Amino acid sequence: MSAFSPKLIATKFSERAILFGNIDPREKDRIRYGLEWGISGFYQIALTLLIGYSVGIFMETLLVLTTISSLRLFAGGAHFSNFNYCLIASVSLIIGIAFSGPFLLHIFSNVNTLLLITYPILLAFLWNYAPVLFKKRNKKSNREIQQAKHISITISAAFMLLSFCLPDIYALAIYTSLFFQVCTITPFGIKIIHFIDSKLTKRR
Repeated sequence: MSAFSPKLIATKFSERAILFGNIDPREKDRIRYGLEWGISGFYQIALTLLIGYSVGIFMETLLVLTTISSLRLFAGGAHFSNFNYCLIASVSLIIGIAFSGPFLLHIFSNVNTLLLITYPILLAFLWNYAPVLFKKRNKKSNREIQQAKHISITISAAFMLLSFCLPDIYALAIYTSLFFQVCTITPFGIKIIHFIDSKLTKRR
């Protein structure tokens, strides 16, 4: 395990917190999980924005990162089991979407029509499948799950409305971000990601 891996750092910090702080040892796993989640997020944000700035697409990258991370926070979604694969996949996806705007403009001549047709479909998928929590689902009450669903839909609707107020290249960045994030909560998207993950895991 890498010395800079979020899991290792979070484990060491949680152990020290229990050892030197007045903290119930039963809280260790919750502390470790929270730290691991925060460190992983920091790595992703820092690396993504650094690359986006370096290649001259900082604003597009920031918009894509904000859209995907805001929705994923409440809607959940499938991911790779290995942190390094997750990091590479997420950064590549965000930078790829940020880069894709000019190319998509050549494909879709009427962006608003595309958005009006597909946005209701994305909202329907969110209503049916969000949130995707996997192991955490059993720890959440039905009220919390429904609340996460409604927040996911509200966040998506807010970004959708925003996209109609922005230039087409930014509107497409929001649209593509929502599209790919919603795909990770659908049964088909989950199967694809888990299939790729199983192949990558076997190669390790």
